[in-house]
Amino acid sequence: MRILVTGLARIEQTEGGSQRYLSGLADALADGGHEVRILTGADLVDTRDTASASPFARLLRTLVRFVVGVPRGVLSVATFRPDVVTVHFPLDGLGAALGARWAGRPTVIHFHGPWAREAAAAGRGWFPFVGRQRIEAAIYHLASSWVTQSNAFAELMADDYSIDRRRIRVIPGGRDLPDLVQPSPEECRRRLGLRERFTLVTVRRLVPRTGVDLAILALAEIVRRRPHLDAQLVVAGDGPELEALRALARSENVEDRVVFTGRFPDELLWTVYGAGDICLVASRALEGFGYGALEGLAAGRPTVVTAIGGLPEVVAPLEPRWVVPAEPDEIASAVLFVADDPSRFPDADACRAYAAGFAWPRLVGRILDVYTEAVVSSRRGRRRSRRQAG
Repeated sequence: MRILVTGLARIEQTEGGSQRYLSGLADALADGGHEVRILTGADLVDTRDTASASPFARLLRTLVRFVVGVPRGVLSVATFRPDVVTVHFPLDGLGAALGARWAGRPTVIHFHGPWAREAAAAGRGWFPFVGRQRIEAAIYHLASSWVTQSNAFAELMADDYSIDRRRIRVIPGGRDLPDLVQPSPEECRRRLGLRERFTLVTVRRLVPRTGVDLAILALAEIVRRRPHLDAQLVVAGDGPELEALRALARSENVEDRVVFTGRFPDELLWTVYGAGDICLVASRALEGFGYGALEGLAAGRPTVVTAIGGLPEVVAPLEPRWVVPAEPDEIASAVLFVADDPSRFPDADACRAYAAGFAWPRLVGRILDVYTEAVVSSRRGRRRSRRQAG
């Protein structure tokens, strides 16, 4: 099958869950013998640090992605002649979706999140909310098939964009997982130069919706409840909220217990997760899947998440007690419950075995089924149209 993949960026261009998904899926499809071509907005502009860029810089990037990206997408359909076009971000898939419609090829949407809502949550109001949402809806209605990574986001897509919920396929996100046994937390901390303490780890973009502030407040609550527990929070990631989060740690008197490491390269990612006695994913909103939760489990660590979006769907089948309301005291209680007696919960081997169910080789066939159904349906439609025309 010839597959044209469009999206914001590959993981080597910009960090993020949707970028990791796009890259991992494209690699899995290519490994399966399919011919894959990838077009991203990051091919045209620098998509890193978008949240901290000026409104003018963001507007310029968007205009380039539209003015250059739309004709590029149309031309790619004409020259590559894909069996199916896939869209992982609406703006960067517009041209290819239009080209697919004109060429009689099917389009499959991989819905990673509501562009308009996420932009509003990040304070990027320079481009009107309604304008973004109309672009999203127009592109989504060019498609014949839709895929989300959680039931939570399938419901959101149906509600926000008037897509028939019964036609949305829910297939969890995949991940290339480590095939080695993770070293102990103590060894991982030693490798990263971290102090030997009871350690919470969160690997997140430093933006409001990811809830790093909740993790800091939960740490402060843990310290208040257990003053003799030598606990620290390692925050791995970057973003525009860094200084605000540092100020929060100071105001909560845990500045010396919160370690901001910045973003680690992928080759160190599993060591970062492994440095935690417990991993935290304390999202506040718009979490369609939760790669941080899957990665924490794949590293063999207990992973406490907030009951937001798709996070419960990732963690609860293994251990529902690790899913808590998005409140600092609830997060703190869950952490202390695990810390007091880890034997009550799935161990490292159980966490890794569960996470292995999300490896791309186990999931890519389900996605290919969606593509195949779209292609077969499209060909039947074209044959029907030709008979009617004749």
